[in-house]
Amino acid sequence: MGYISNIINNMANIVIQTEEEYRNKGFATKIVEKISRKCLQKGIIPIYWVNKDNESSKNVAKKAGFKLLSKEIVLSI
Repeated sequence: MGYISNIINNMANIVIQTEEEYRNKGFATKIVEKISRKCLQKGIIPIYWVNKDNESSKNVAKKAGFKLLSKEIVLSI
């Protein structure tokens, strides 16, 4: 499953969730690529946030052509 969670300042946050049985089959990468292309066609910058410990998600981002631009620290109380 993939979707845009929100669009702020002409940038779109891409959200991907893959059920266990469909992992490692390339589906997430294809979805990210398709969503990214649609965003770019509409003049929207796609953003793919990845938890630093989520190696699978980092691999999807890399395969889809994303590059690390910044790191962010999120705190919750």
